[in-house]
Amino acid sequence: MMSKIAIRGILILVSFLGTWFLLKQVNWVGLVNINDIKENRNIQKLEKELGKMMISEFKSEAESVENPYVIQTIDSLVTRICKPNQIDSESIRVYIFKSPIVNAFALPDRQLVIYTGLIEKTETPEALSGVIAHELAHIERKHVMESLIKELGLGVLLSLISGQSDLSIATEIVQMVSSSAFSREMEKEADLLGVDYLIESQINPQPFAELMKTFGKGEFSALKWIQSHPMSKEREEYIMEKARNAKVSFTEIISPSTWESFKKEISSEDDEF
Repeated sequence: MMSKIAIRGILILVSFLGTWFLLKQVNWVGLVNINDIKENRNIQKLEKELGKMMISEFKSEAESVENPYVIQTIDSLVTRICKPNQIDSESIRVYIFKSPIVNAFALPDRQLVIYTGLIEKTETPEALSGVIAHELAHIERKHVMESLIKELGLGVLLSLISGQSDLSIATEIVQMVSSSAFSREMEKEADLLGVDYLIESQINPQPFAELMKTFGKGEFSALKWIQSHPMSKEREEYIMEKARNAKVSFTEIISPSTWESFKKEISSEDDEF
């Protein structure tokens, strides 16, 4: 009796893994037009469900920052970038998590995650705004869903939200979006569009370019955000060039005293874990 149950279990497992493997082989991005990914209602519903699932996973693993001063400061930076670039800031949901990991990334359904470790490592609000602008570019270009469909397959994603897939796949997706989720072409598009966002917002992109250059060297080369956004000589050059050629007058984002207070609040949050 036990042997039959065991054999049946093995057959179910093999069947599931085989189906998953076959679904992953289908070129869903080729079958689903890129405009469908951006506009199709079924894809939008899928994205919302994946977004809920992923942010729930993050909340179960890390503590959210609830400090109103920190939240308001980050919101002011996001709004400063969104407004002149006709990005609906109300649709962007920002989550700040307490973690020493230097990272920020986009999630499905227009969600943005920022770790306190990244804020700790940024010396100016302009540099932090550059990271935010880069991730907003990923959100606006729907890079998250495009990458997930390409890497995992639409079938796997649908089976996941319907409860027909092993939850370990959810963990795989979470790891994917918080690490190297995007192609080189997508990263370059987000780099250039992000710098455009900064320039349109009258935010000096030079500190962002310098931040990326610094993070790509020495002790900073192992940091999570740089690992997930690999720097190259070419990449440094085109960001720096675009920053130098900006023909606008840049204005102060927040006062030095506000930035200093903000950083102190972040340090106190980090001291708690």
